[in-house]
Amino acid sequence: MKPLYDLAYTHTSPSIERSVLLRMGFSSLESKAIVSHAEKMRLLGKGAGHLVLRYAKMTGKPYLEAGKDLCVDLEAWDDLKAAFERGASR
Repeated sequence: MKPLYDLAYTHTSPSIERSVLLRMGFSSLESKAIVSHAEKMRLLGKGAGHLVLRYAKMTGKPYLEAGKDLCVDLEAWDDLKAAFERGASR
């Protein structure tokens, strides 16, 4: 049972991340778009909710507004990815 617990603790899936975003107040279409972009940018492992909150903090916007930006603004994803890469190099 321990290996399954460890796997679940360290891995996520698109459906889990969409569920998190739904509980944060995003629509299913917004959740799907955010998770899709996160997968393409190879950031899904950071957690979709965490990505939205991080971008909200970066921009100073409320998290729902920041998440809506992430649905449509591909440059926002570049900025977000760069922020994580800078954080990893420290």
